[in-house]
Amino acid sequence: EEQAQKQKNTKEKVKAHYIYTLYWALDHPLEFHFMQQVNLSPFANQIPLEEILEQKKVALELIQEAMEGGYIQKLPTDFIHNLIGIHIFGVYQYILKKELEET
Repeated sequence: EEQAQKQKNTKEKVKAHYIYTLYWALDHPLEFHFMQQVNLSPFANQIPLEEILEQKKVALELIQEAMEGGYIQKLPTDFIHNLIGIHIFGVYQYILKKELEET
């Protein structure tokens, strides 16, 4: 029972974090685009690793928890974080494109 509840909680936390991140991006397009620019710029290497890890801490811990629960394949955590980030960016772009087409 406790293990089943933990698994449900992990799955729900991953889903909630994904949806929250996507909604945040849609509600804060300037900040989201700025973050994308920083991540893709050559200046990203100048950000101290400790600062990057602190900003990613919650997401990386959640990914680790999901891997331990069997929800995500066991691969390097940072790799999975990047895949999820790319997916969010793609969904974000799709939603924006659809909104523009409908106006």
